[in-house]
Amino acid sequence: MSRKFYYQIQIQSKKQISEDFFSFLNEFSPLGIWVENENKVNVYFLTDPKEIVEKIKNKERSFNISCKKFEDKNWVVEYQKNLKPIKVGKKFVIVHFSEKENVKDIDFKKKEILKLVPGLAFGTGEHFTTASCIEVLETLKPFPVSVLDIGTGTGILSIVSSKLGAKDVFCFDNDLDACKVAKETIELNSEKIFLACSTTDAFRKKYDLVIANILFETIVEISGQIVKLSSKRGKLLLSGIRSEKERDVIQLFGRKGFSLSKALRDENWSTLLFARKTKG
Repeated sequence: MSRKFYYQIQIQSKKQISEDFFSFLNEFSPLGIWVENENKVNVYFLTDPKEIVEKIKNKERSFNISCKKFEDKNWVVEYQKNLKPIKVGKKFVIVHFSEKENVKDIDFKKKEILKLVPGLAFGTGEHFTTASCIEVLETLKPFPVSVLDIGTGTGILSIVSSKLGAKDVFCFDNDLDACKVAKETIELNSEKIFLACSTTDAFRKKYDLVIANILFETIVEISGQIVKLSSKRGKLLLSGIRSEKERDVIQLFGRKGFSLSKALRDENWSTLLFARKTKG
């Protein structure tokens, strides 16, 4: 029997790798994507990705890109041994399955554990957009009773909302693979959350908090629906917004009756919390 090999493309950047670039990588249907940190990512394929490497180089000439081949058993071992817990916010730490027993430098008694499936590319908590959303969620007191998480990805923000006290948590994604991942993640964390593989059109109820950690273009496209799904005293938590687009989002939702109440930023991204403007 012939041996099975995997190919790894390693991509390194001096700046944070954007989620737009991850979307570009997904167009090649990789076997998996492993995000080591915000500046380094490994992409895996079953067949020689020479042409893909060239396309990546043409798209991002400043990236340092390398490619290597190894046996399948090494891919699993290499991936698993590099999984590390991730502290997010003040209350949470993300671990992968039963990783807890192998970690000694974190006091888990003082942290809420968020379990994730190994191998996820998005919503792992490492990217600023996800981590900052969790930071904002921790500040909401009292915590909103009902929550809608648009484009849930791994489901991590829905799980955090449930753990922080939300009674009714609904989440959805229009990507079938993302929904499968979210379902498994929600079950791992034993949270009561309603998950749908759908779009905003399927929802009619009003929510105290609407979360959308998605692309700027999508936020703009569905902004009217986001507002309609928000209750009279509802809040909006929006992320996935490039820094240069922050003002556009603030102005857009300002015209729709919302004012900015909190903003977290790094050099590339903005996470914005809005509240409905009070009348009078």
